[in-house]
Amino acid sequence: MIRNIGKEDYHKIARLFFSGFFPTDFEKRYFVPEKTLAVLEKDGHCAFSWFTTLRDIGIAILVFDPAIDDAASIDSLLRHTLRLIPLKELKGLSLISTKRLSNEQLRAVPGPIKRSEIKMAYTKGYIEIPEVKIVTYKEEYFDQELALESRLFYEFRKKHHWEPYRIEDAPEEELENIKKYFDKNRESFFFYFDNRTLVGSTLLVNDFIQSLCIAEEYQRKGYGSLLTKYAVNHALKKGYKIIHLLVFDDNTAAIGMYKKIGFDEKRYQYIY
Repeated sequence: MIRNIGKEDYHKIARLFFSGFFPTDFEKRYFVPEKTLAVLEKDGHCAFSWFTTLRDIGIAILVFDPAIDDAASIDSLLRHTLRLIPLKELKGLSLISTKRLSNEQLRAVPGPIKRSEIKMAYTKGYIEIPEVKIVTYKEEYFDQELALESRLFYEFRKKHHWEPYRIEDAPEEELENIKKYFDKNRESFFFYFDNRTLVGSTLLVNDFIQSLCIAEEYQRKGYGSLLTKYAVNHALKKGYKIIHLLVFDDNTAAIGMYKKIGFDEKRYQYIY
């Protein structure tokens, strides 16, 4: 049964939402109960959906009790949610679900699906890594990092018409904002160099590994694993118990690497 949200549902929503599905920053930024759209109840368990906007982009979120795992219930809440969203007022729509959606269900989402990611989480202890010189961000690394990201993400951005195709070609104001963001997170933005050549970097924001970039000539040589482990250990030292990341669901090599490190795939899908 699907019905409108009531005050009596808030404790159920909070319990589901803060049960480890989302990184801490995500919870603080997007959890707005007043915008909840609907509640689905089945056999004493519930799922809910809600909607918010960010810069004219709609964000629809579906959170399911783990006990609700049948396609009919997932499909019902998805379609009910989509009917309530003011699509004509939006420039685009992102969809986040704690259950993986089938291809048929994805086709119900309006507009082209540009990318799909899954959440992975690390809940184990410290990881032994070799003694290496990994350094934190300095402003002098900005141009090298931007050039690396521009090369690595060029084809992806071009495929999905995400201009500028090279990040380093962004307007000056956007580049300045990127520089400020790097500087804000300098203490958890880790770099590994081969002499003066940038091998790779990883950005950790609280309990969330936001990015991992490895230069083409150094890929598949263990550097991605090394930097990820370093970021995990840093987060654990800061007191975080769970470390999260997102990865493209068709990037089998990366998923395999993260699983080898100790990450587990969660029932979470991010589509936009």
